[in-house]
Amino acid sequence: MSVFQEINRKKANLFWHIIDIISSIFFVFGRLYQNHIGRHYIKEAKRFDLDGAQNILHIGSGAYPITALVLADLYNCDIVTIDKNPIVLKIAKKVIMKRKLAASIHVQNGDGLSFDVSRFDVVIISSCSVPKEEILTHIFNHADERCKIIVRELCSETEQLKAFTSHFPFMIQIDEMISCAVPNLCWNSLLFRKKMMK
Repeated sequence: MSVFQEINRKKANLFWHIIDIISSIFFVFGRLYQNHIGRHYIKEAKRFDLDGAQNILHIGSGAYPITALVLADLYNCDIVTIDKNPIVLKIAKKVIMKRKLAASIHVQNGDGLSFDVSRFDVVIISSCSVPKEEILTHIFNHADERCKIIVRELCSETEQLKAFTSHFPFMIQIDEMISCAVPNLCWNSLLFRKKMMK
């Protein structure tokens, strides 16, 4: 990753972290944030046909676990959202408790580099999750062959991501969609699955 790409990613991650913190403190702002960004996640879930998913893992919860909140509103399933930052996890758990969703959303301490992904039928990797290539290597190698893997990545980094995933001949990219919720901060969602063994 070039210095420019690294700076770009850090800026994006800082932006989302600040928005998450503000959303977790101010209920009205959190609702506005969820409504605005959430509509892109709803579109993503519908386009990638997540209806019927039983166990969803989201890597990169953040302090305001918006992906899990949106999916809990859409589907009756078990959602695990992980983060490796203990302060972020504490805040995210409070948000889930306030929303009375602790029965369906489980906030856990976890790292995308080693978390057991074998039982999930959907894995979503946040654009803020790093190191992305190492996380993808772990997920691609250990996810169930029926698992849908959604990778969110900054549009500016998508070609590099695709070049990396081409090194996994047993994976196939099924679909992708671009979301632009904030000017100059767009992301691409890419859907992967393992090639079915004959």
